[in-house]
Amino acid sequence: SHPVIHTDSTAGAVQFGLGGAGAAGGADTTIRDNTQALVHASDLTAANGKVAIQANSQSELDPTVRGLAVGLVGDNAMFADARLEGQTRALLGGDSAVTANRLDILSHDQNVATPSAEVDGGGAFNITVTTSDLHITRNTIAEIEAGTRTATPAAR
Repeated sequence: SHPVIHTDSTAGAVQFGLGGAGAAGGADTTIRDNTQALVHASDLTAANGKVAIQANSQSELDPTVRGLAVGLVGDNAMFADARLEGQTRALLGGDSAVTANRLDILSHDQNVATPSAEVDGGGAFNITVTTSDLHITRNTIAEIEAGTRTATPAAR
């Protein structure tokens, strides 16, 4: 799987005279992806070859928020949060049998996230608060369940 999310938000405020201007905004983006390559209750034979079970996942996430406040007092508050959740899993299990010279069970997970909060302001006084947070809670699993039978041709 290859989920991609690009977001771009802009908030702005301009005050003419002796007043203040405030801008606030946020970008909170989540990819929750479960990718599986599953062989369950199957017989696989590649007598002189290879059996491969492979799960691949790549996620890209780049929430961006921009703010502008111009006045005697400028106040900016911008927040960008990126969350990558889920799992990538390759599994051989159940009542399965594999006969091959080689058995590969592979799970690959690649994640790219670049949350960004940007501000501009103008005036006699500027107050700015920005945060960019990244949370990755993903599992990458490659497993053979207990009780699964595997054999090489020479072992028969």
